[in-house]
Amino acid sequence: MEGSQSEQPQPAARPRRISKKKERVVVVTVLIVVIAILIAFWGSQPQRTYSPTDIVNSPQQFIGKTVQVRGLAMEANTTNLTFVLGDFNKNLTVHYSALPTGFQVGIEMIVKGSVQMRDGDWGFVAQEVLVGHPK
Repeated sequence: MEGSQSEQPQPAARPRRISKKKERVVVVTVLIVVIAILIAFWGSQPQRTYSPTDIVNSPQQFIGKTVQVRGLAMEANTTNLTFVLGDFNKNLTVHYSALPTGFQVGIEMIVKGSVQMRDGDWGFVAQEVLVGHPK
């Protein structure tokens, strides 16, 4: 009666349990990857570029914020280190520590800086100026 023995059911295999230490390592690794992805996504967002008209029409909206403004160089005043950036509608006076190399009337420029009250009038104080190619 060797063959008539009924097979006894095998106990159900227990799922392998991950140790607490390995579980923590997995959780921390996943968090680091998620944070890295978020930082990469956040850092890759292009900064919005405004026109001189945007700034001139509502300067109070931009106080205390660093913004980019794109326009055409209209004129420069080397005495007070300012130049005018325009967009066919409005002109914005830009204060800068020195006129950028390659400055020419009619050239496209991107200026990064902030809106400030200067001498009783709104002005734009540039921290960075990028000069484009002549039109």
